[in-house]
Amino acid sequence: MFRWSVNPPGDLARACESAQKALALDDSNGLALANLCEIDYLQRRFEKAVVEGDRCAATNPNLPACSTNLSDALAVSHEPEGALRAAEKAMRLDPTHSDFYGFLLRYPMF
Repeated sequence: MFRWSVNPPGDLARACESAQKALALDDSNGLALANLCEIDYLQRRFEKAVVEGDRCAATNPNLPACSTNLSDALAVSHEPEGALRAAEKAMRLDPTHSDFYGFLLRYPMF
């Protein structure tokens, strides 16, 4: 995401493998699901990212990372209303970081 990696494809593959291992232990692990959503987003698999984000938000409705990543996935999938709702939910869940989540509201499609 921040271009700190020397080998982005390899690092994303390892991150995906780690998330899958975490889900094998607990299929409702919110951080693992949020990471899968973000990994799919970064690999430009936007429809899959939305599916993972929806799954994350459904199984972990009080985890801001689920709403944040779902908002990103919906925004790039040209679903601005859903992206806005997910960003607003993230802000409600974690008001101490509302400036960070507010960034999600500044997508040009809004």
